[in-house]
Amino acid sequence: MGDIIDLRAHKRKKLLKAFNKSKRTPKKYNKKISKHSSKVYALIVAVAALLLILVSVLKRYTLFSATYSLIGINTIVFILIYFKKLYFYELGLSYDRTIRAGEYYRIVTAAFTHQEVWHILMNMYSLYNLGRALEPFLGTYRFIIFYTIIMILEGYISAQIHRKHKPDVYCIGASGVLCGLMGMYLVLAFLMMGFDGIRGSIPSIICLVLMTASSRIDSIGHFVGLGVGLICGGVVWQII
Repeated sequence: MGDIIDLRAHKRKKLLKAFNKSKRTPKKYNKKISKHSSKVYALIVAVAALLLILVSVLKRYTLFSATYSLIGINTIVFILIYFKKLYFYELGLSYDRTIRAGEYYRIVTAAFTHQEVWHILMNMYSLYNLGRALEPFLGTYRFIIFYTIIMILEGYISAQIHRKHKPDVYCIGASGVLCGLMGMYLVLAFLMMGFDGIRGSIPSIICLVLMTASSRIDSIGHFVGLGVGLICGGVVWQII
């Protein structure tokens, strides 16, 4: 995940306090979550179907069909949030809501959720560059598979790490997955071309390290994603 949002600054403060004091979810909150959950599950099914349709159509015209499809889906979700058809607290990732309450779908939805224009612009630009480098090498469907693996592992591990210090803070954004893609690229480029293959990525690595200084950046998600991506890169090198 990339951006973090303190839930205490929003309208659900009272409900969250009740949730934290109780061993089980309050009935009032549970009813709201039940309604939200059904809508979010429908959204996930729609996103998966749209991804497959877009990939199958674009595959005829470009080598980057998965990359462009993922950019399109992220943009659609952002527009729905911008016009208040969806809300980040229905989709975001946190330990309380994802692991403790068993709403594991948030691992997926949070990776497609962006609340601010600068956030989605930076992430989609990064996805554009990384996708154009990795998708032709991996192949469209392998690219989607590894994107999904990184997204799930990064989201779950990050939520568990946040358990102790920030269990109620929502994390959103695709940047954790993008750090994973960067990790894959670094491994593959280094194994194929040595240090010369990763020389051009040094500025991006420096930016990743510097971003950890911001309280609004989920540095845990970034580094977990990077670690998962490095491992995936080693796996790819063995199987391709």
